[in-house]
Amino acid sequence: MTNLQDAPSEYIDRQSQRTGIKLMIALGIVIGVIILLLGFGGAALMYLDAQREIEIAGIAREKAEEEKRTLQTIQAEAERKVKADRLAREEADRKADEERLAREAEARKPNGRVVSVDSEGAWEFVNGEMDAGFKVTTVIKNNGPAGDVKVVAFLSCSQGEWIRTQPLFFRAGESMTLRYFFHEPTISVTGCQARAAVSP
Repeated sequence: MTNLQDAPSEYIDRQSQRTGIKLMIALGIVIGVIILLLGFGGAALMYLDAQREIEIAGIAREKAEEEKRTLQTIQAEAERKVKADRLAREEADRKADEERLAREAEARKPNGRVVSVDSEGAWEFVNGEMDAGFKVTTVIKNNGPAGDVKVVAFLSCSQGEWIRTQPLFFRAGESMTLRYFFHEPTISVTGCQARAAVSP
């Protein structure tokens, strides 16, 4: 049989136990919630760190690509300069070869020179009849190798100007005295002058 005086004490103890259990459960729930929150917070921080690492890696890749493009541009410019320099050297060599060949060809040509030119009134047969005119006498010398030289004699006076052209073969160092008769001027002509030219 229960003692009535002890009943309130036992009731109080049971109530205290229940309260303690409830507090412990509530504390466990709070701790669990805190742990969950900490877990979510850590995961969020890890996610942010991962995103930041991805962004840093992306920036690094863009920088590397930019450096690569810059290097490619520098290499392309260097290759263009090398090619331009090579073409310039080739062009200079080509011109030097052309000049050398031209000098060699020129050296193989005869080199005619007019030594002297004189003119005087003269009579010669023209078409079977004696005709008055002027005779131009010129001395031509070849100062180069043997070859063909074109000689041109000119006579100019008050009645006009006339020419005589003659291609001749000259040996190396050879000189020739050439005479050309001009029947075009009349006896009354004045101011006659003679000259000669050669090529080459």
